[in-house]
Amino acid sequence: MFNVTGTEIILLLLVALIVLGPEKLPDAVRRFGRTYGEFKRMSAGFQAELRDALEEPSRELRSTVQAAKDIVQTPVQEVRSTARGVKDLAHGKTPGAAKKATAGDAAAAAAVPGRPSDRPPPALVAEADASAEADASAEADASAEADASAD
Repeated sequence: MFNVTGTEIILLLLVALIVLGPEKLPDAVRRFGRTYGEFKRMSAGFQAELRDALEEPSRELRSTVQAAKDIVQTPVQEVRSTARGVKDLAHGKTPGAAKKATAGDAAAAAAVPGRPSDRPPPALVAEADASAEADASAEADASAEADASAD
């Protein structure tokens, strides 16, 4: 605590022996020892109380952070899963070719309020509908031209 080395302690005891004398030195050392011991006990008690007082808010903060992390993780995982599904659809893979859903996934998804449907995003559906209409229109034009040239 005070960073006193052995030689410094011997020097202090010699000075105390000269100042107090051989009769009073043992009593002075005992009093100093008791006072120092009492100081250490009070210091340890204060440290323990301070540690306990700070531990409770720290525990509450950790649990709050963990709860917030859990709240954010579930939608993030769903967004990633939906993004993978959209990516698979864009690359022409069938939705069933991706990872099969487990009962745990269904339970986790059902537990989240406001969960988006399993359908692809509206922009992707509109793009697919427009593409299908263009294909149908081109096919109709081609068959009309074929009929006209056949006559």
